Amino acid sequence: MRILIALKDITKVEQFTIEMIDAVPNDQEHFQEEKGLFSTEVFDFNNLVKEAHGINVDFKEIINILKQCRTVWELSILVVTSENELNDSGKVLCEVELIEGDLFTILYSEDFPIDLFLEEFSTDEITIEG
Repeated sequence: MRILIALKDITKVEQFTIEMIDAVPNDQEHFQEEKGLFSTEVFDFNNLVKEAHGINVDFKEIINILKQCRTVWELSILVVTSENELNDSGKVLCEVELIEGDLFTILYSEDFPIDLFLEEFSTDEITIEG
């Protein structure tokens, strides 16, 4: 969630494009004897993103979903700016991919203030590879 909060604060974008998510809700263990059923909101969100091949989501909504998750194995997010809210086309500032729950990559355009983003994390939390 820190990554999303940093992205929102730096870019002032209130809506993100979620291209893919694989999340495990907090309550999965509670239902493990019932054939793996778990939080319908997280389950439905996982399926919605998968079926739509990506969706636009308000910052508060994705934070609400993530707060219900024990683990997020994979998450792919685009931060897109749009000059016109009615226009679907916009400029991709960056793409963040969370891998295996704790590693992430960030691909960014020249318009993305990467230095501000990196200031949010200490050097023992982040490794920069060229």
